[in-house]
This record gives sequence, structure tokens and C-alpha cells, in this order.
Amino acid sequence: MKAKILFVFLFYICQVDSRTYQDRAQLYQQLYNIEKEIDFGKIFNKVKDKTLTKYPVVLIPGYGGNQLHARLNKTSAPHYFCQLKTSDFFELWLNLQEITPYVIDCFIDNIRLEWIERTKTSTNREGVEIKVNDFGGTSTVEYLDDSKYSVTIYFGAIVDALVKKLNYTRGLNVRAAPYDWRKSPNELNHYFIDLTKLVEETYEMNNNTRVMLVAHSMGNPVTLYWLNNFVTQAWKNKYIQNFVSLSAPWGGASKTMRLMASGDNIDIIVVKPLSVRAYQRSAPSTAFLMPSNKAVLGADR
Repeated sequence: MKAKILFVFLFYICQVDSRTYQDRAQLYQQLYNIEKEIDFGKIFNKVKDKTLTKYPVVLIPGYGGNQLHARLNKTSAPHYFCQLKTSDFFELWLNLQEITPYVIDCFIDNIRLEWIERTKTSTNREGVEIKVNDFGGTSTVEYLDDSKYSVTIYFGAIVDALVKKLNYTRGLNVRAAPYDWRKSPNELNHYFIDLTKLVEETYEMNNNTRVMLVAHSMGNPVTLYWLNNFVTQAWKNKYIQNFVSLSAPWGGASKTMRLMASGDNIDIIVVKPLSVRAYQRSAPSTAFLMPSNKAVLGADR
């Protein structure tokens, strides 16, 4: 029974988009202190009593679900206090210090994309280099901020539970596949090649044990795109045990219509929605998540 409660709770936590920022903060704090809310000991002791295969886990995050790091070599910026050049990479997403009035304009100028009509792909703005760190590790998906502030927890509680209660090991049998979630799947070919290699490597590192894929939000249609276009059925039969889908926008997300129309400040009162709209409109992943007409009107309309 408690295992069912745990699943419902985790699923509920994923459904915070329509709530106020204060509500989200409270829910995230509960997730951060989840061991105080739910008796993990009894749940996992029941599992330990059974002879079960410890399938390795690969986590695939959703929109905004992993850190992004940037290096700058720009010639202009929205304000005089915006950095133009950095000698090394710094945390771009999610850096809480940059989500403040006026400073957020610097952040938007760095994270927004430009569209290349000829190739039908997007690119970083001139002078901006963005990369994803720790592919295969879990550090950039457990918390979205390097400071590990509780409000920015993402897969952290799940990873902690696997490590502390089921003796999983980070980087061995609980791994992650972070990516540039600003992009749509048709721009992620290199990522999908790396994801295929990661699953194969994880399988081999764990005595040829099939892998559990766990995806959240946009990570689900991204994973499905990969499964349908980059690997064969024989490959899936060999390497994949299950695909666990959390809060998947299979029919698209209605919230993206607001992003396109007026911007979305994710309920941070001091941030004007219009100030972030330029970035949100520039990200192909926003268009990718627009509601499907088949989902809204039905397949026959």
C-alpha cells in the first residue's frame, strides 16, 4: 500500500506547473524531506526480502530538467553589467542569481537561440557556447543548481533512495542522459548516438543486465523519438527492460501556448512574463511541445 502511496506522491509532485511558486516551494521541500513523510525503510525492506534483479537505471530529464553551462565571448549585451566574456564555463541553468529583475535580461540573451532557415535548425547566439556536463553521471539532474538548494531538486530524491535503500551506485547502475532541452528531437542526433552508447555501456557494466529507462515530462517524447528512429527492435529486446514514463506530454502541453503568446515566468512574481518570451519562442522544444491537433480534436479531425 505504501509503495502505491509513494508512486502517487511522486507522480503528484511532477504535476506542479499550474500551482503558485509558493506551493511549488512547499512541495519541493516535502520532496527534499521525503524520508520524513514516507517510511522508506519498510518499503525497501519488503523489496530486499525478495529475489529481484537489480536493473540498472538511466534517467532522461524533461524540459529544463538538467543543468546547462555556458562560456561567453560576446561583443554586446542588453545592459552594461552583463558579462561579455568568461574564461571558463559557468552555470547558466539554473543559476538562481540570474533569475532576478534586470539581470534576467542577461540570462535571456545568453540562453536564447537563433533559427537557421536554410538548415531548419537552431544555434546559440554569436559568442555563446553552451554545453551539458556529466553525461552518464547524475550530478546535473539531481539538482538544477550547483548549490543544491532544495527548491531546485529534480531527480535527487529518487537517486538518493536508490543509492541509500537499494545500494545502487551513481555512475554504475543509476545513470543519467542530460541533453540540451532547448532543442527539438530532430536536432539531437548526436545526443541519440551517445544515448545508444550509454545504454549499451550500462548494460555491459552491469553483467549484461537490461536497462530501465526512466523519463520525465518532455524526456518521454524525446525518448520515444530515439526508440522509434535510432535503434532496432532487436536492439531494444537485448538492451531495454522497461520504459517508465513520468508525467509525459504525449499529446503536447497546453502551457506552451501561453509561452508562445505572452511568456511564462513560472510564477516568479518579480519576473515579467514578456521578459522571458523571447527565449521561450526561440526554443524549438517549445514548438515541439505544442498540443497535437489529434490529441485535442481527435484522430479523425
